Amino acid sequence: MSLVVDRDAPALKRLALSVKLFVGGRLGAVTQWISWIHVSDVVGLILLALDSSVVSGPLNFASPDSRPTG
Repeated sequence: MSLVVDRDAPALKRLALSVKLFVGGRLGAVTQWISWIHVSDVVGLILLALDSSVVSGPLNFASPDSRPTG
């Protein structure tokens, strides 16, 4: 399962609020990461799946690497 994000997404705003209030921090074990994908990528993948006869069955929408960079 992935968190679908957008600049105006309520979930992203709630996560960012804790950081803005200086109460943000690691959630869970240090080795856990939140899998995410942008809403425009989800829409593009759905459209691709609808237009393609090759795609069938369940689809999993997630970023290939959820770890932070840098």
